[in-house]
Amino acid sequence: MTCVRTRSGNSPLGDGSGSRGVAAAPRKRLQLFASGLTMCLLAAGLMLATPGNAQDLGATNDLPADDNWFGGLGPATELLTSPQWGPNTGDDAKQFTGCVNDYCPSASGFDPGGIHPFLIESSTTGETQLGWCSQSNIVTVDDPLPYNEVSVDGRLQYLLWRYDYDYYLNGNMSAAKGAALQALVWAWRSDPQTGSTVFAGQDPLNWNNLAVDTYVSGEAGLTAGRVGFTGETVENGETGSLWMEDEDLLAANQATYDFAVEATAKAGPWTLDDSDPAGVTLTGANGAISGESVTFDVGDAATTDANGFAAWPEGATTASVEAPGNAYETQPTGSQNILMSVFGTTLNGARAAEPTTTTTTTTVAPTTTTIVIAPPSTTVAPTTTTTIIVAPPELEMPEPSEPADPTVAPPAFTG
Repeated sequence: MTCVRTRSGNSPLGDGSGSRGVAAAPRKRLQLFASGLTMCLLAAGLMLATPGNAQDLGATNDLPADDNWFGGLGPATELLTSPQWGPNTGDDAKQFTGCVNDYCPSASGFDPGGIHPFLIESSTTGETQLGWCSQSNIVTVDDPLPYNEVSVDGRLQYLLWRYDYDYYLNGNMSAAKGAALQALVWAWRSDPQTGSTVFAGQDPLNWNNLAVDTYVSGEAGLTAGRVGFTGETVENGETGSLWMEDEDLLAANQATYDFAVEATAKAGPWTLDDSDPAGVTLTGANGAISGESVTFDVGDAATTDANGFAAWPEGATTASVEAPGNAYETQPTGSQNILMSVFGTTLNGARAAEPTTTTTTTTVAPTTTTIVIAPPSTTVAPTTTTTIIVAPPELEMPEPSEPADPTVAPPAFTG
């Protein structure tokens, strides 16, 4: 068997329903009774940065302290079907059986093994959850094991919340999807947390349209450098109890990529910002969270847009969003780690008051202006008087005549 987990919601990869709140509270210890031999891999928990917006946490549903969770209650996926043979039969063949890259979850380490979530059950409440293998190459023991609250990679926080036990109950957990989710638990928790090398540098975001690699049976297959899901397939002439089909492996490869893209966009933790009087904004570790339902106290629910925004309906004063919450894992010494489905929490917001508009009226006293009009000034061109002084002609006085010479005879008289 392989590890299991639970949680539910709606997703582009299938419909699911149901949500369960969990307390953002102190560490709680649970007991898991893990049975059977399981070769699992651990997915490392690096918590992504939390956005700075504050939020109110709603009512939570924490796990009971000192509870016993029994594991090994069977795989939690839909059965594989074959166009040639119909539903698979056999103890393990009806589930996804193969290898991921060069890792084969089997006792030999090179034979195909089951890759799927499994059911676990509370001995106190009878509640059922999904469990996921979070450590490779370690067997389980039939002992009660403590569960503690852990921080996980924000992408896993989202995935293991959305694709939970309710999602499985609704018939949406296909064998390929279950295998893909388990592979991502190994990639994002086991490899970074425990030093395992299931993905060994492989990035699931590079798996879009990934073809099925060649499976090499036997120990030589460990050094083949395989990428993606492989196994004993009908196309390779395999008809034994572990046979698969290429279409199953292709579906698992593509589901791994699709889940990786979705989880990157919606990585937790989430916050609900209610500071805008026009509406609320939902964000995650990597930005806006779109396509999520917001419930209001008045009016219809709304779906967040590409910016994570949902407008307040008329008259609404509070809003709430179901979001990824706490994760729990058992980390026993000498036995495999098992990660439980991530629980949910409720983010609450209250409508901010509209900004107050202040109207200021300023009365300006009328200004009286007295205008004095000066009489027009007349400018008279100055009169220029030219005085011409005419000097009198100089009179030349005749020279005085000399007196007549008495000795000279007067002129003769003619007449």
